[in-house]
Amino acid sequence: MVEPATARKLLDVIEQRLMRLDDLAHATWPTYERDVALQDRVERNFEIVIQACLDLGLHLLADVAQPTPETNREVFPAMAQEGWIDQALAERLADMAGFRNVLAHGYADLDHSRVHASLSDLPEIRAYLKQLYTHLQATGVLP
Repeated sequence: MVEPATARKLLDVIEQRLMRLDDLAHATWPTYERDVALQDRVERNFEIVIQACLDLGLHLLADVAQPTPETNREVFPAMAQEGWIDQALAERLADMAGFRNVLAHGYADLDHSRVHASLSDLPEIRAYLKQLYTHLQATGVLP
C-alpha cells in the first residue's frame, strides 16, 4: 500500500533539491568547469533528486500487480505503463536513471560538461512532479 507520508517525504526531497539546483543552474560553463565545489554541489544534488524520483516510483509501483522493475532505467517506463506519467517523459527520465548511476558509480569517468548540460533537464523533473501530484491527488494518496 502506498504510504502517504513516504510519498510526501520523497516529493519534498525532490522539490528541495530542485530548488538547490535552480540556484546553481545559472553558472556558465567556464565558471562550472573551474569551480570544483560547484561541481560537487551540482553532482550531489542531481544524484539525490534522481534517486528520490526513482524511490518514489518504486514505492508507488510496489502497490500494483506488475513485476517490480529490475533496473532503475525500467522504473519510469513502468510508471508510464500504469498511466501515471506520459511515455515521452518516461523515456527522457530513463536516461536520467542512467545518469544517476554514472554520478554514483562512474565518478572517476564523469564528464563535467554533461553534468553542466543536464542543468537544462530540470523542467523534465518538474513535469514528473506535476504528473505524479495529479496521480496522487486523483487516487486520494495526497489531498
